[in-house]
Amino acid sequence: MPSPLCIRRAVEADLPAIREAHLASTRGLCADAYTPEQIEKWTSGRELDRYAPLVTPRFHCLVAVDDAVIGGFGTVDLEKSEISSLFVRPDYAGAGLAGSLLQQLEDISRERGLQALSLESTVNARGFYLKHGFQVLAPVIKRFSNGLEIDCFQMQKPL
Repeated sequence: MPSPLCIRRAVEADLPAIREAHLASTRGLCADAYTPEQIEKWTSGRELDRYAPLVTPRFHCLVAVDDAVIGGFGTVDLEKSEISSLFVRPDYAGAGLAGSLLQQLEDISRERGLQALSLESTVNARGFYLKHGFQVLAPVIKRFSNGLEIDCFQMQKPL
C-alpha cells in the first residue's frame, strides 16, 4: 500500500491532479453508499476551473504527494470554519492519509484562531469523522448546482 512522502500546501499546478484524485475517490469510495446514477451525476461536469478557488487565500488546501502522485487532498474554508473537502484515491484508503490530512487542517485552523470546524460528511465517511472527534449534528441533504441531491451528515468538532 502506498504511503505519502509529504503533505504540502497545494499550488495552481496541482489542480489537474486534485481533480483526478477527487473523481477517483468519489467513484471508488462512495460507490457503496450512493447509486451509480448519483455517482455519475456527482462526477460529471467537474471542469478544472471549479477547483481554482482551492488555491486562493480563503482556503487552505493541502495535498499528499507520493512519488509526484497526489494521493489525496483536503481543504479548510477559513471564512466558514469548515472542512470543505477531504478526498483520497482508493488505493490510499485505509493507510492513514486522510487522518494525516485532517490533523494538519485542524492544526492550521487552530493557528488561525478558529474555535470549531464543521463539515458535511458523505454517508461512507461518517465513521471516519466520528473516529476523529466530530459529532453528528443532523442528517442533511446536500444539493449540488447540477440538481443532484445526496444524503449527508452535518458534523462539527470543537478545536
